[in-house]
Amino acid sequence: MLLLLLGAAAVHAQSPAPPQPAPFKPEEIEALVAPVALYPDSLLSQVLMASTYPLEIVYAARWVKANPKLKGEDAVKAVESQTWDISVKSLVAFPQILEPMSDKLDWTQKLGDAFLAQEKDVLAAVQRLRARADKSGNLKSNEQQKVIVEAAPETGQTIVKIEPANPQVIYVPAYNPTVVYGSWSYPTYPPYYWPPSPAYYPGAALATGFAWGVGLAAAGAIFGNCNWGGGDVNINVDKARNVDRSFDRTKVEGGRWKHDSSHRQGVAYRDNASREKYSRNVSGADARSDFRGRESGAGERNGSGARGDAGNRGTAGDRG
Repeated sequence: MLLLLLGAAAVHAQSPAPPQPAPFKPEEIEALVAPVALYPDSLLSQVLMASTYPLEIVYAARWVKANPKLKGEDAVKAVESQTWDISVKSLVAFPQILEPMSDKLDWTQKLGDAFLAQEKDVLAAVQRLRARADKSGNLKSNEQQKVIVEAAPETGQTIVKIEPANPQVIYVPAYNPTVVYGSWSYPTYPPYYWPPSPAYYPGAALATGFAWGVGLAAAGAIFGNCNWGGGDVNINVDKARNVDRSFDRTKVEGGRWKHDSSHRQGVAYRDNASREKYSRNVSGADARSDFRGRESGAGERNGSGARGDAGNRGTAGDRG
């Protein structure tokens, strides 16, 4: 028996490691960020953070559907006691973002995987797309947004910033990537896209590429920003505490966001490097079962109020 065990161990030790997925290509990342690259910088940063917690995105989206009367900052205050990551909590103020992130869960997870493994590459892809939209004449300052083209102090490279025209009112643009960025150069990687929902963009017309919908009084949900010169995203701790008064400032290093694996809830990391870096505190099979659509009471544990349909595979989010 001992010899058999030793032999099995030797075979296991000699077996090759499973092949690792190749890094995301620049054009692949552009296709992933295309639907959100023209969001205001602060909102974009929070979408990128939240995309690394796909299971909690599903819980938050279910909460929003169950509480349609709570909007904007009122919705954010109502979920303060939830166990979700602060970035996910903030998005309940923006259901027009949270809903497609839940419904298009495959896209959300890929975006999060790319952001975790290639953060600088993701932000660089956003800048390339913004430069194209600017060159095409489709990215302009207006009553909803302020577009700023300047040189990054750290690198001297030209960057395109997008800020709300009124800091107290956040507009979330919906747009067709094949229009706003000009002709798309990568047929192998067409841009991700979903038409604007009539619930949030009534009478939306995308003839000019953009639809704006209604401005949201949700400045209290904003706490992040993009550090274009440094290639990372930052958190303002004081503003983060507007979203969650118990926010732990030790989760921020010099203002820089850090991924919190405890909110990953068992969703697998794409590559070994990310897995080794982040998976030490990931909970096990229960969360993975929830992500695959099996009932384990996850909705009740996470305050989604949806334990009864946690195992329901009838939605795109669950199928993801």
